[in-house]
Amino acid sequence: MKPNVAEFEGAPWDNHIISTYSTTVEAAKKYAEEHSNITFFFYCREHMTFEPEPHRTFDPGTAVFFSGKPWYGTAPQCDAYEKNK
Repeated sequence: MKPNVAEFEGAPWDNHIISTYSTTVEAAKKYAEEHSNITFFFYCREHMTFEPEPHRTFDPGTAVFFSGKPWYGTAPQCDAYEKNK
């Protein structure tokens, strides 16, 4: 786990696969392990909004899954998880 980070709001986000809502960290980890194209995700513990266009809002319990390499930015409301290779 990488605490207090999420995918950088200014990143291209073309590697975003899916977001799940009202989930747990454990369920998000299981989902990531079951899908080979997912390499990392961040999980929101608290509400978070990215301000630049497009605005992105994340509620507590949201898991956001990606492929490829992460480009992290500071996000005190979230933690990131990377799959073991």
